[in-house]
Amino acid sequence: MVPTGFVLYAYCTSHSPPDASLTFKVVRFFLFEVVLTVFLLALSCFIWGTAVPHWIEQFFHKVIRRFIWMLAFIAFLLLMLMGYIFYLGV
Repeated sequence: MVPTGFVLYAYCTSHSPPDASLTFKVVRFFLFEVVLTVFLLALSCFIWGTAVPHWIEQFFHKVIRRFIWMLAFIAFLLLMLMGYIFYLGV
């Protein structure tokens, strides 16, 4: 969060040269948006990490565990289907 905050500060306090091309300005704006997104994500994660109640954290752990089990089950079903198709020789 600190490095992206510094980059945002440097971006906001400095200005592009007046003779800069449109491509330079577009790339600079795109990079600003990427850095801003990473900074806001890091800030949200910091707030989440310090302020989340324990019961919400346990709830998300349970949901993520079930999601991973469901992905494993679907992958197993697809593997069995693929094996059945190859067994038939189609």
